[in-house]
Amino acid sequence: MYNIGKIENLISTLKISDNEKDEIFEEINYLKKKIEILQFKQKRIQRDKYIVTNVLNSTIDELEINKIIVEKQVIELDNSYKELKTAYAELEKFSYIVSHDLKSPLRSIAGFTQLLERNQLIQSDKNSNKYMKYIVTGVNQMAVTIDDLLTYAKVTNESHNVQLSLVDFNEVIEKVKMLLKNMIELENVTIEVLDVLPVIFAAESAILQLFQNLIGNAIKFKKDEPPIIKIMAQETLPNIWEFIVTDNGKGMNNEFQKNAFKAFEREKNHDVPGTGLGLAICKKVVTMHQGDIHLVSKLGKGTAFTFTINSAKVKSAL
Repeated sequence: MYNIGKIENLISTLKISDNEKDEIFEEINYLKKKIEILQFKQKRIQRDKYIVTNVLNSTIDELEINKIIVEKQVIELDNSYKELKTAYAELEKFSYIVSHDLKSPLRSIAGFTQLLERNQLIQSDKNSNKYMKYIVTGVNQMAVTIDDLLTYAKVTNESHNVQLSLVDFNEVIEKVKMLLKNMIELENVTIEVLDVLPVIFAAESAILQLFQNLIGNAIKFKKDEPPIIKIMAQETLPNIWEFIVTDNGKGMNNEFQKNAFKAFEREKNHDVPGTGLGLAICKKVVTMHQGDIHLVSKLGKGTAFTFTINSAKVKSAL
């Protein structure tokens, strides 16, 4: 760096006028101030650089630590998911084992009770016959409860491990008709599909259970006249399908409608056997498909179920 003092001494020896010297000294002073300002800025830049370097180094260290933490959490989450998946598989297996172990004695009880009932008919003991009918009815109801609990557990498991494929909803309805063939023929049921149903991505077994429950309920809760069930569908928004299932059955009271989709909820004053899980299963299936379900019902007039399926979101889960 230039020595300003030496420059000033050299200028003093020059053979120039005092005014010219003053002008030179004035310029030198101006330059001195500029140099001081630049030196100050340079020091500030160096200080800021030091601070920024430290902050960056600290941030990099924190990022590295956070990266290690996140990687560890991802591994733990993956392990938890695998454990959860295994637990669900074990639960489903356990459910089927329990079902088999429970159903076997139930079948035995029902069988022997029916034998006793036939023997009692010969003796014409009306009370004994009545009691044995109660036993058979109770056993059958317990078997239905076990089946519904297994279905509920299965749908719950599927909601965490959805197996998707292209599903033809027209074929689903035909399969439901075959499954409910005896009920349909016995009650002279009419099922009208008023629209061409879609072929979209869905969990086929769950969708089958959904329609089986809705149609089965319409038959169980019928009036004296033959049940008429109508099925409609339309794409209300891109990839959003709305389905409507209506019946001409007994309908529901307003109070029950609020809790209709809750597990184990049953409408009072109904002589139709059941567990209160049918509509809860429907709710789970629809939720699994990123949709919503609700109902409108009037006593003596029937019920209309409306539910949606978001085929885009379901497909994106593949």
